[in-house]
Amino acid sequence: MGFWGGLFLGIVALFLPPLSVLKRTGCDHHLFINIVLSLFGWTPGILHAWYIILRFPDGRRAAGMREDVRRGRARVILPYYGLPAIGAGAYYFPVHQESRYRY
Repeated sequence: MGFWGGLFLGIVALFLPPLSVLKRTGCDHHLFINIVLSLFGWTPGILHAWYIILRFPDGRRAAGMREDVRRGRARVILPYYGLPAIGAGAYYFPVHQESRYRY
């Protein structure tokens, strides 16, 4: 979204904190947390909305990917090898280029 989109959402968060969280992360647990905080008091809802705007600067897709990584459900590609990881903390051993293509 960039700087101006984040600034606009920060201003919207002053008046409707759940709306700015909905725009940034979609309908997920962050939205429900913000609604509860806004019901307890307007200031906690605003602070949480600003936290979400700063925490997820590039929107819903990146927020979902970060949550998947945090929960250990993300597909991980090893750099330089292009092989997916088996699970959390497991990986394929690198295959040297010479042994991979023998004709």
